[in-house]
Amino acid sequence: MALVKSTAIVLHHRDQGETSKIVTLFTRQYGKISLIAKGARVIKSRYGGALEPFTHLDAVFYKKETRDLQFLSQVDIIHPFPVIRSQLGRIALASIPCEMVDRHEAVGHAAPELFTLLLETLTALNEGERGLRNVVRAFQVKFAALSGFRPQLAGCSVCGRENPPEQVVFEYETGGYRCAGCPSSSVAGFRLSGHGVEILRYVQNAPVRLAGRSLVGSELGRNLDECLMHFIGYHMENLHHLASVAYLQQLQSSIKIT
Repeated sequence: MALVKSTAIVLHHRDQGETSKIVTLFTRQYGKISLIAKGARVIKSRYGGALEPFTHLDAVFYKKETRDLQFLSQVDIIHPFPVIRSQLGRIALASIPCEMVDRHEAVGHAAPELFTLLLETLTALNEGERGLRNVVRAFQVKFAALSGFRPQLAGCSVCGRENPPEQVVFEYETGGYRCAGCPSSSVAGFRLSGHGVEILRYVQNAPVRLAGRSLVGSELGRNLDECLMHFIGYHMENLHHLASVAYLQQLQSSIKIT
């Protein structure tokens, strides 16, 4: 058993017994890891609020390859992302990338690029003032690319036209699109506006911190969200239905989330 250290992001936690918690971290060096934090629920716990979801921290823990549940020794908060945790809308948005990482990543599989992407996404959601929905869309598009399913948005898959027409069909299998007037195929797809394709191109290529600069209307936003979730779920079945997306939709009916 080795004592190791890694920078990490808290994905979620649950109670264990009367005084402890089991916390799931996504670490830069070791990927997703579940740990038991003994005494984390007592009033004067040494962990304080460090184990709350979304917290960026340095974690020291005992790691044994043959054990699924590791033992947490110490944490030092790097950034608690207080703005996210103070607003229900931002909590709902931040929960989407965290749930995607938690459900898709295998335990112990290091994915430093994905860690950087998640950290950049949480930073943008904490610091941004508008366009936060596009920050999450940027994460989803870039997450798909890191998982081997990069959308092919350079031009129509049939005629090669680079400037999308008013209406296109986004094809789930290839992640490409075809003009509405081009010959149809048997591949499952989603009708999307040409402007929607341009938004997807932008969030695919722009840094996450700039994704919020491209604002979209509510109807196009709903179409983009549905299209992306169908595309991601088509290739990664464990992401077909996300509790965080359902929560965001429920919350959207009572408060405005841009």
